[in-house]
Amino acid sequence: MKKLLLVLTISLFAIPQTYAKHFCFIQVLSSKDGKKTEEIFSEIKEFPATYLLKYGKVYTIRIGPFEDFKACKFRSKYLKEKYKYLGLNPIVISRSYQKPPEDKIVKTFQPQNSSLQKPKEEKENKKVTSDENEDRKLYLLYLEKAKICMGRKDCQNAIKYLSLAIKKNPKNPLLYTYLGYAYSHVGNYTKAIESFRKALEINPNFAEAYAGMGYLYLQLHAPNVAAIAFRKAHEIKPNDIIYSVNYAISLLEAQKYQDAKKLFKELKNKYPFLPEIYFNEAILYLKLKNYSKAAEDLKLFIEMTKQNNYYSAHRKTAEKLLKAISELAKG
Repeated sequence: MKKLLLVLTISLFAIPQTYAKHFCFIQVLSSKDGKKTEEIFSEIKEFPATYLLKYGKVYTIRIGPFEDFKACKFRSKYLKEKYKYLGLNPIVISRSYQKPPEDKIVKTFQPQNSSLQKPKEEKENKKVTSDENEDRKLYLLYLEKAKICMGRKDCQNAIKYLSLAIKKNPKNPLLYTYLGYAYSHVGNYTKAIESFRKALEINPNFAEAYAGMGYLYLQLHAPNVAAIAFRKAHEIKPNDIIYSVNYAISLLEAQKYQDAKKLFKELKNKYPFLPEIYFNEAILYLKLKNYSKAAEDLKLFIEMTKQNNYYSAHRKTAEKLLKAISELAKG
């Protein structure tokens, strides 16, 4: 049965054409305390747009959509700094985004204009020599070419440009992680593992490299090893939704059903708006032969994604599974 992985931000060199125009929003918090959530919602009224949502007993605040990931990151940082007294820990979600279902919206605020201004960057204190400047220009050029190639799924040329970028910036773990993904796509798994390990040699706490290894080991049908890698990424960045969800999926693939069940439950309380959680938890309940719970999750998944073409293939799968569960109940 096909799992629905939450795509890593790091792998998004270019936004695929199938994505919606707006692909990014910010999750501010999830809470069962409706009064507290509404008070925070009433303070944040400068983003386009802000939603107060309710999924079951859980309230959540969603901000966006934003036109690109860079804008989303900037506004997340701004939000955290301005509203630090509220104890917010905003999370950037890099997904294809549609307007939330009408029946989940409690309140919404959509300002006509946003007055946010990007803060001035601090000037570098050290002088950059002409050679350093030239190396940086070449590094950025190679990286940009690699991104374009990955966007076109031309991974062989992406590998070439990433290798050139690494020569100009050999201590950047992110470049080796990108390289690991590129090698994974062309089926050179030995080189992919070497690249991810090189990233971890440079920075042993580089969560993105552990997550890359997790994806690779899922491809290689080694879910137990994938679970270890995703768990490490999750431990390093426990508030990163991508690592948390994929850790739960790897536990499911490794047939560690009770551990997966516990984590899915936690994730539903923390991120009640994310379709991947419901789809994969439904698969878990099917494995456990709890068909009523599986049906509940599948119905929620279909409802949450009915206006989003990104999930169309999985939505068809969910509809087929619901039909099978219904026929099973009749029999």
